[in-house]
Amino acid sequence: MVVIASGGLGTGLAFGVSTGDLGQVTRILGAALAHTPAVWVLGCFTVAIFGIVPRASAVGWAALAGCFVIGFLGPLLDLPKSVSDASPFSHIPQAPAAAVTAAPLLTLTLIAALLLLAGLTALRRRDIG
Repeated sequence: MVVIASGGLGTGLAFGVSTGDLGQVTRILGAALAHTPAVWVLGCFTVAIFGIVPRASAVGWAALAGCFVIGFLGPLLDLPKSVSDASPFSHIPQAPAAAVTAAPLLTLTLIAALLLLAGLTALRRRDIG
C-alpha cells in the first residue's frame, strides 16, 4: 500500500506542479489508493494458494501475469468481458475519470479477507513443526 500511495503522491505532485494546480494531488492520490483492494485480492489469493497447496504457490505469480495481460493487452486482443472480469483490477472504479463508489471496493476487500482467512486457516492446519 505504501508503494501505491507513494506512486499516487508522486504522480499527483508532478501533475500539480506541471499544471499549477496542487489541489489535484489528493484527487490523484485517491485514485491510486482505489487500486489497493485489488492488490489485496492478489496477495491474499497467493496466501490462500500457499496455505492450501504450498507447491502451487507459483500460481500467485501466474495470477499477477494474468491480470497484467487482461489489463494491458485485453483491449488490444479484444478479450470477452467474462475474461476481463477475472481480474480484480477490472472491478475498481476508474478514478479520477469516473465517480468512486464504495460497493466494488468493499466487495474486493471482503474477497481479500475471505482468501486471507482461508489461507491462514489452511496454514494453521498443516504440520509445519
